[in-house]
Amino acid sequence: MKPILLAGCLLGLLCTAQAQRNLLLLKRGNRTVARYWEGGTIAFQLNDGSWQKGELIALRNDSVFIKAHIVRYYQIGNDTLYLPVQGYAQNTITAFPRRGVEVDFRHGEFGISNGGNLIGKLMRIGAVGYTALSLANGLREGTYSLSGQGTELAIAGGVFAAGYAIDKWQRYTYRIGRKYHIDIIRF
Repeated sequence: MKPILLAGCLLGLLCTAQAQRNLLLLKRGNRTVARYWEGGTIAFQLNDGSWQKGELIALRNDSVFIKAHIVRYYQIGNDTLYLPVQGYAQNTITAFPRRGVEVDFRHGEFGISNGGNLIGKLMRIGAVGYTALSLANGLREGTYSLSGQGTELAIAGGVFAAGYAIDKWQRYTYRIGRKYHIDIIRF
């Protein structure tokens, strides 16, 4: 009975076993930044500036094949549209989104959702709020003057400028080129 049970278990494992899939690696030097397996979701920017997102179908020598899907969210449910498989040459891919940055379908095309850095936005909102509160308190008490509030306004302006700089210097993509490159590994 044991040999039959063992043979049945081995046959079941053999039937469900799958070979490893091909792999696309985004690397900075020798360090791997991101991994994309066949069957997983991938998003990238082409050299014409357009973004593509979908299921990674196949990897060839220098080509990436994806099946784009568009998901629209409604209150009564989601609507998903699958587009035909499209191939892109490796040298036409110019950027990948950084971790935590989402690529979605808006206004008829895929695009990056760069809402900005939360810290930068909070700093700008805080600086404007501090200035408004200082102005309101000064006007209420009748003691507000620009010459007497110079230090407070300078601090608020500096915080606002720092928040703006954080937002502008935030990078949302890994640019393929000198620092980052793509490796396709076939199993």
